[in-house]
Amino acid sequence: MSTLLGQKSPSHAHGFKMPRKLDIENALGKFDDNCTNSVFTKDSCQTFDSLPLPKKPSDWLPQYKEKGQTYMEFLQLSRTLHTKSSSHRKSIYLTVFGQIDNTIFDIDSLIDYTQRTMNLINGKSRIFNLRTRYSEKPKRSQICVTAILNLFKKIVSDDARYLIALTMYDPYSDDEDLFIAGLSMGNCRVGAFSLYRYDPYLTFNQSD
Repeated sequence: MSTLLGQKSPSHAHGFKMPRKLDIENALGKFDDNCTNSVFTKDSCQTFDSLPLPKKPSDWLPQYKEKGQTYMEFLQLSRTLHTKSSSHRKSIYLTVFGQIDNTIFDIDSLIDYTQRTMNLINGKSRIFNLRTRYSEKPKRSQICVTAILNLFKKIVSDDARYLIALTMYDPYSDDEDLFIAGLSMGNCRVGAFSLYRYDPYLTFNQSD
């Protein structure tokens, strides 16, 4: 749904505070450009864009007072990924469900970049049957994301840090869902995310 020129952006939810530069730096943690174990540096901090204003009242921030999360809080929620028993899990597995339209998303470049930066190798292709549905209102096929995650929990390799699926399907979880962008089960090391709504040629009503 396009925004009319000159239309005023909706305000954030009551009580929400825009993060300041100092807030962002504190959330990331201490910087140490000379330490190879440091996750973030001052240079990497500059790559974080300012939080944009909401475009419509149905966006997330006009409706919810988002607290935010620091990097250390994130690690605490992902304790199973940072234990001695999981220290051997150093591989990230990336897979694709269905065909990816390269005119919309260059999946080959993503795979090439991931392989070069994380020292990954190509795996074998496998065929699976998954639950799908045809949604009458938006008139498109959708894939059940929980079916993907339940399958992944059975096949995820023991050396996998994470097993991630990308798809051009519009996913859903519960039958009453119109759609969801994706879903993960951090403690099970699996996740699935959709690229469908990144298609620049798609238009949506607020109800879609």
